[in-house]
Amino acid sequence: MESFIINKTSSGEFQFILKNEKNHILMTSGSYLTELNCKKGIERFKIYAQHHNKFYKRTSSNWQFYFYLKAANGHIISISKPHDSVLSRDQAIDWVKKFCSKQS
Repeated sequence: MESFIINKTSSGEFQFILKNEKNHILMTSGSYLTELNCKKGIERFKIYAQHHNKFYKRTSSNWQFYFYLKAANGHIISISKPHDSVLSRDQAIDWVKKFCSKQS
């Protein structure tokens, strides 16, 4: 089932992971000092993910395709896993947008 999962890192901070219905990791957040802030980050993620202009598409130096979601203040909220094709990356963006629109 698609969901947000909150994990505690080895340094004691928190991060969220977005998984799809096949339990594959789609995106991972940065670190938050508290679980409450991490939960707030998920809520911001859901809001920003409904706006296509908040997704930034990139290509790594080894030709893998990824994207990230950026907040209005310029901070990166979450980064995707690498994709082997532009099509796969773009489909993942569409999936995230659709999933978050259902969460609102």
